[in-house]
Amino acid sequence: MSRHLLALCAASAFALAAVPASAQIEGIPRYEHIILIIAENHGYEQIIGNAGAPNINTLEKKYGLATKYYGVVHPSKANYIAMIAGKTFGIHDDEPYVDHTISDRSLADQLKERNLTWKGYYESIPAADPKAVYFPDPNNPVHGQPNYLYASKHNAFINFKSVQEDPGFAEKKRGLRSAVLRPRERPIPQLRAHRAQSVQRDARHAQGAERADGLRFQE
Repeated sequence: MSRHLLALCAASAFALAAVPASAQIEGIPRYEHIILIIAENHGYEQIIGNAGAPNINTLEKKYGLATKYYGVVHPSKANYIAMIAGKTFGIHDDEPYVDHTISDRSLADQLKERNLTWKGYYESIPAADPKAVYFPDPNNPVHGQPNYLYASKHNAFINFKSVQEDPGFAEKKRGLRSAVLRPRERPIPQLRAHRAQSVQRDARHAQGAERADGLRFQE
């Protein structure tokens, strides 16, 4: 594949969603919170070990590195869906979620069944319309900003009917700045998924690892 997906987990333990709160799989610690940071589109050799990406490499050294996870399809959209549902549902395009609403279960359903919480953070997602396909767009322009900074193709959760119909949907979709500036918000969701760049500031448009490495978290 010519495109790559870089996903960093502060704690890679999605298995916690499949077991009771009192249970623990042998050899796997039970993590209180999981942060998944997703950025496109640099290859492994462009980021890992590159001094120009100190933040990502610090996370990798502290929390771990999964070297056997690869993008499963081209273009981007279905890779995001596969991350939370385990398959692509035959999707091979970046068409809006309104054309690809999925009735099957996803990680969001598993988390809900175990009374675990989650939120997705996306750069440039409009607070007033978390179900937007794009933002800004010709019908909803923002002065001084180009159109299509936010694209729902990078938002896997919105593709699932159960999420779309969730009464708490709007609260589970946040702008990225709320994650960066308020890392200690209460209550902290057990799973925080971050789409780290807008379309216009995507790592694939970057001129080096420095742009891909721009997201910082306080602990």
